[in-house]
Amino acid sequence: MARKYYYSTIVTNSYLGVYKEIKGATKAEVQFKAEEQLRKWKERELKERTSCNS
Repeated sequence: MARKYYYSTIVTNSYLGVYKEIKGATKAEVQFKAEEQLRKWKERELKERTSCNS
C-alpha cells in the first residue's frame, strides 16, 4: 500500500545550490526531517567554506 504524505516543505541551501522536498504524515515529522537536512547541509557548507579559505 502506498504511503500518503499530508505535509511537505522545501528546504534549500543556496551556497551548495541544493534543495529537497521533505514529506511526512505530520507537521512535526516534516519539521524534524527538515531541521536534520538543514543541519547536514550546514556542516557540509562549513567544511567547503573552510577548505576554500585554507
